[in-house]
Amino acid sequence: MYRDFNMVISPLYPAINGLFMSLLGNNFIVFSIINTIYVLLVLFFIYKISRKIYLFSIPFVLLTCLPNYNTLCILFALILIYLEKEKKNDYLIGLIIALAFLTKINAGVLLAIPTLYYFKDIKKILKRFAGFLIPNLIVIIIFLLTNNLKNYISYVFLGIFDFAKNNLIFEYMALIVPVILIYLIYLFIKEKNVIYLYGIFFLGLIYPIMNQLHVMIAILPALVLIFNRHESIIYRLRYTAFLFMLFPVVGLIVSTNGVKFGNDDNIFKYRRIEEKYIERSNVLKDYFKGDFSNVTFVLYDNYLYKLLLGLKIDKYDIILYGNMGYKGTEKMIEHLKNDKHKYYILDTTIEGAQFNNKISSYIRSNYKIETILNTFYIYKKEA
Repeated sequence: MYRDFNMVISPLYPAINGLFMSLLGNNFIVFSIINTIYVLLVLFFIYKISRKIYLFSIPFVLLTCLPNYNTLCILFALILIYLEKEKKNDYLIGLIIALAFLTKINAGVLLAIPTLYYFKDIKKILKRFAGFLIPNLIVIIIFLLTNNLKNYISYVFLGIFDFAKNNLIFEYMALIVPVILIYLIYLFIKEKNVIYLYGIFFLGLIYPIMNQLHVMIAILPALVLIFNRHESIIYRLRYTAFLFMLFPVVGLIVSTNGVKFGNDDNIFKYRRIEEKYIERSNVLKDYFKGDFSNVTFVLYDNYLYKLLLGLKIDKYDIILYGNMGYKGTEKMIEHLKNDKHKYYILDTTIEGAQFNNKISSYIRSNYKIETILNTFYIYKKEA
């Protein structure tokens, strides 16, 4: 990671998943089992926080905890709430903050802020800092030994400024966040309980992508805290959870109804992929007669098409703002200038957010379009 391919997140989630998948099998079943364990741990710590609210919380967990690193961030937030509630060891709390930081740096920073509540107890803060520092030092040493520290800093730390500057998205569902925030601040002022600070600051994860998914991720620990505060009411509503559990299931059925799927047979066995992607990759394969040695992919789903075509992915295959490290856009354009390939594939329509339009604009302005193929523009670099 960070050398062979680019990503904006810290290394913990892909490292854990990669370790278990290398041991148990590089396929979608193993990947799903690993992520299911994370979800079960989320439910377990909700149960530990309050036995009266965990049943009612299940639908919210099912809607929110997708198979990605954000579920791990939610898990660490809930562990911290439980540890604070039970007044557990400060070194352990520092360690969990470090694990959150090594999963997603902004999550780690946001979850570290509540420790400042103990500003009058410097020993407590120092113990937590020690617990935080040790895992991060281990990671730094590993990257130093593998000559990968510069890439790690560039992609994860310096790339985040580009990410925040260019990916501002707002959906109306985000308006619920200020309401929850105000109520948690009210509870904190009234009760002077540090656990509310974790819910308050974790809400910061909605920035800059304030869409439905990120709102759900950011508010789950806050909802758990609110449920906990009103556990007697929530307990009386616990059996309604079985009704609300139907919504995620029905949503899944509706979203996949009528969509044809195939399987990825090249890299990630048993993974289902929409037929449209398979058909499009076959169109590319036919057009270039299976020879992509002279082709550069500049697509939103670069990695997906390249994996389907059996091609190796690299650090230029997630062309999103913030995913290419320090001055990533400039570096990518410089890479294209020096690239010896003849053909360049662009999307006719972008089917996702965060795509770096400056890079596609460079190709459109400097290369000649050869043909429109399915959902692709094929550009040609003049000799």
